[in-house]
Amino acid sequence: MSDVLRSSISAEWLKIRSVRSSYWVIALVLGVVAAAAVFAWIGVRGWDDLPPQRRARFQAPAMEQVFLPLVQLCLAILGVLAITSEYATRSITASLTVRPQRTRLALAKAIVVAGVSLTAGSVLLAGAFSAGRGIVGDRRIPPGYVTSVAEELPTLFWSGLGVGAAGLLGLAAGMILRTTASAVMAMVALLLIAPAMIRFLPGSWQEHVSSMLLPTLPEWIADGSVAAVIVLVAYLAVAFGGAVLALNRRDVS
Repeated sequence: MSDVLRSSISAEWLKIRSVRSSYWVIALVLGVVAAAAVFAWIGVRGWDDLPPQRRARFQAPAMEQVFLPLVQLCLAILGVLAITSEYATRSITASLTVRPQRTRLALAKAIVVAGVSLTAGSVLLAGAFSAGRGIVGDRRIPPGYVTSVAEELPTLFWSGLGVGAAGLLGLAAGMILRTTASAVMAMVALLLIAPAMIRFLPGSWQEHVSSMLLPTLPEWIADGSVAAVIVLVAYLAVAFGGAVLALNRRDVS
């Protein structure tokens, strides 16, 4: 790593730590983790009151269906703010004056956003998972609580990487759209609206489309799907390639 890139990364790390909104985003993710614990507690109380025949038909939502998209969205917003806050305050002009090589600036931001998103996302997802398992205990609530912890670790690992990818996609959306509201809406559409809309597709299409959506990709990758890996790489390559192109070709004003 060159000294110039290292100094750019240090500058971007300082920026993301000095922006108050970064801490609000992390606090929001902590709220999601707390909600996961409450959700598990409510589910356990309901499960304990069910008769055996109802338990046989009970299906608890999996983590990737409920909480993973929310965690991804929170860290995607962090990625959005890493660039749109500079456009909003016009400090992007100063950043490009100090570091006129725009591709290097984008790379430095990407490294910092990916590192923060991956670390925070992995730790908080592990916290939500541990809280849920601790509350559920030895109750075998299908489908997410009948498997061992060891069996769930690959999905948990890839879910953390999925959160890091969401942070990068948020950064890319911010570079392309340059306003916080529009970039956040794009990420909401990708992470929340699109997964909700697949239920309106024909049954034969639902699984195929679902397997290409960011919230479900970690589960498919953990199951050994090479196609899911290709889709994830394509997401990042297309989004970040377009972002760097937009940053290089457009005026900063």
